[in-house]
Amino acid sequence: IGVRLVGSEMCIRDRTMTELYVLLPLIFGCYLLIIKVVLPMVRGHVAPNQGYGFRTPLTLSDERIWYPANRIAGRLMLGSSLIGIVVSIALCVVLWGQDLVLIAALCGVLLTAAIVPVLPAKIATNRIAAGLKSEQEQTDKERA
Repeated sequence: IGVRLVGSEMCIRDRTMTELYVLLPLIFGCYLLIIKVVLPMVRGHVAPNQGYGFRTPLTLSDERIWYPANRIAGRLMLGSSLIGIVVSIALCVVLWGQDLVLIAALCGVLLTAAIVPVLPAKIATNRIAAGLKSEQEQTDKERA
């Protein structure tokens, strides 16, 4: 039993399919851009700056915090992007034909992949800073 679309329903479906064919490359392009941006962070090639990297007052205050924090943030973003790609492909397979639902799901996965790594990266940054502070206090005690 097939469903036949006529008139305005067909126009809406055609328009949604067109939007989907534009949106799919855009979403997967965003994932590739995120991966391209975070790879230098993972490798430790991004020096402290105000425009690029995992920038917080803490990371900008000390290079000994900046580099490990950016490596961790980069790995988290890379991992979440790769997971996002796999989930997005699975959604395309499962939800193909349910265009508006698929578009909403793909956008939600992309936003989640971009936002979720921030909190663990912030927690890791705080731990790095606490470790450096502890080392500094130990060094100060030994000198005294």
